[in-house]
Amino acid sequence: MIYTKTFWRLSFVLLFITTITSCNTNKSDIFDDQKICSCYQNSERNNHQSKIIECLQPIIETAEKKAIDEGISANLYISAMLDKTTIKLFKNCALFQEEFNQDYLSKYDTKNETEKLFRKKALNDILTSGVTTPKNQIQVAIYQTMEANYDEAISIFSTLDKTDEYLIDIYNFRAFIYHQKGEFKKALNELKKLEAEATKKGNVKMLDLAKTWILNVNQEIAKSKK
Repeated sequence: MIYTKTFWRLSFVLLFITTITSCNTNKSDIFDDQKICSCYQNSERNNHQSKIIECLQPIIETAEKKAIDEGISANLYISAMLDKTTIKLFKNCALFQEEFNQDYLSKYDTKNETEKLFRKKALNDILTSGVTTPKNQIQVAIYQTMEANYDEAISIFSTLDKTDEYLIDIYNFRAFIYHQKGEFKKALNELKKLEAEATKKGNVKMLDLAKTWILNVNQEIAKSKK
């Protein structure tokens, strides 16, 4: 897969983090989304991922113990508990959702001049070569996405829907574009495709991203109806 970076992961990866300092949160109210939100807002860590890892650590520790006590899969139990908590945070913690969007959408920040120049050169090389391949078309579409030429990018991606090798890239970037355009139902549709394709291909990173981003977009849709 080309140009797919390591995205923000919320569930399974947290199981393996054992050196994070927990917030001052009592075990009796570790599932209180307002407590977690307060922890998040007051955290001195400097990015979204490290803040949420810090503030969810008590839940992870409790889930691990409960899974051991009940003889069930710790991964599945933790994932379910985190999904439930994350839904609440997207709904009730504005800073959490704001920084989630910033963290993900900045992956394609067109203000990075060095990246823009690199992609522009790559695009020129493709266009002057006269060679049209799915890989080249994907590169052109990604460049158009980073330049915020969304209609052009969507048009190119749409010609590649049958190209199995690049489906995860296609669904991911189309979801990003529709999210940027505020077309959240279309973004949700692409994310469901991304979730299914990532499941099929065993791509855990993109599966985690899709699941979490779906929670986010569902909340965006709910807010737009108010």
